[in-house]
Amino acid sequence: MATPIPQNTARFTPAEVARATGGVLVRDGRPLAGVSTDTRTLAPGALYVALRGESFDGHRFLPQAAAAGAAGVLISAAGDLPPNGAVIQVGDTRSALGALARFHRDRWASTDGRKVLAVGGSAGKTTTTRAIAALLDLLRPGEVVTTPGNLNNDVGLPMTLFLLDEHHHLAVAEIGTSHRGEMARLARVARPDAALLTLIAPEHTEGIGSLDDVADEEGDLLAALAPEGAAIGNGDDPRVVAQTGRSPARRRVLYGFGEGCDLRALSREPRGLSGSLVRAAWAGEEPVEIEVPLPGEAGTCAALAALAAARTLLGVAAPPELVRDALLRVASVRDGRFAAETLADGTVLLDDTYNSNTGSARSSLRTARELADSLSRRLVLVLGEMRELGALAPAEHEEVARAAVAAAPTALVAVNGEAERFARAADGAGIPSAFFATGEEAVPHVLSTVRPGDVVLVKASRGVRLETVTAALRGSR
Repeated sequence: MATPIPQNTARFTPAEVARATGGVLVRDGRPLAGVSTDTRTLAPGALYVALRGESFDGHRFLPQAAAAGAAGVLISAAGDLPPNGAVIQVGDTRSALGALARFHRDRWASTDGRKVLAVGGSAGKTTTTRAIAALLDLLRPGEVVTTPGNLNNDVGLPMTLFLLDEHHHLAVAEIGTSHRGEMARLARVARPDAALLTLIAPEHTEGIGSLDDVADEEGDLLAALAPEGAAIGNGDDPRVVAQTGRSPARRRVLYGFGEGCDLRALSREPRGLSGSLVRAAWAGEEPVEIEVPLPGEAGTCAALAALAAARTLLGVAAPPELVRDALLRVASVRDGRFAAETLADGTVLLDDTYNSNTGSARSSLRTARELADSLSRRLVLVLGEMRELGALAPAEHEEVARAAVAAAPTALVAVNGEAERFARAADGAGIPSAFFATGEEAVPHVLSTVRPGDVVLVKASRGVRLETVTAALRGSR
């Protein structure tokens, strides 16, 4: 489910690349048009950046870059060089890629009114990013660049920023993290004018540490803002609220359901697969009704985040019908992020196989229960292991196990590793359950358990590969 990196046309001279990256201009050449890290999609005239990783070395593909028409290469190791074109050498091409993206972002933002909004958090980042970008695009058509798919790391973020050109006035960039210090480094690349945190929950604790460490890591995004910036956050999450207090930004905006929120959902009426009807208001203003075609409280939070971002960046109150239309765009995307799909026999498949952690699992379970109740259907849960939790894995899986039992499913199927705790908890509560080592092994049992019309939530971390289960359900109904 990796997102292809789109081509860009960001323009640099070789001397600018050397200056921006702190590199050495080994050989000059003609101006460069575009930046690429993949020789398979490299456009003629582009700069090829030879990245290195644990299992690959882009320097091996310098001949292919030359054959594809690269006008220059950014390298970190001396060796056989292409016969023609610019050559810039740096100590670390991955860091240099970020530095070059920051140079491009600053050059783009030198025109007044151009702004970058960054979105972070333990869960809901992509849906929130899409909701904000869709609303801003309806308010300012053709002027918005946003993160394609899941390109939110130290390669994806720079490649997103390289998409900025003179036609764009707004950028909405998702930023992810899996190791302590990564958020601060990426924030220095994006240099956001405003930043938003969705929620803070255990995620990537194998690489980050405790929940407090996760809070500080995500909060580094808000801490990176300038005093004239704006910190936006989920006001229902005490850890997010605490992190807004770390921010130097003088403007702070909280959204959510609680009384302390600047933008507050006063009520929410669930409407099954159609989403919710939400009554919301800014402090001191008259409430408005908004149709939110995204399910559950999480969908409403994404809508509130989009409203908060639009007012913060553009100073406008987006009309309710525009919010609905923007969220319909988000709802139409089916990529394993709680995508609701009605199959031929009436089964409602909730495909949430893209990723899983404690916060997102709890939210998905609540929403699945709400949908089953509103439709008067049975609820079947297929839950896989949550990965990269390190020492916290047992406790976090036990917490999700309790949430799964509280969702009162008709049946529960658990898949892989620590997910066995889900099956044991369900069995102890008298809920029919089964555990399988892989999704492939679980498929026959899932197909025999699900009845036409059931609501079926399938959720796991990507490595569990429960898309095998969703594919089987689609093919059998």
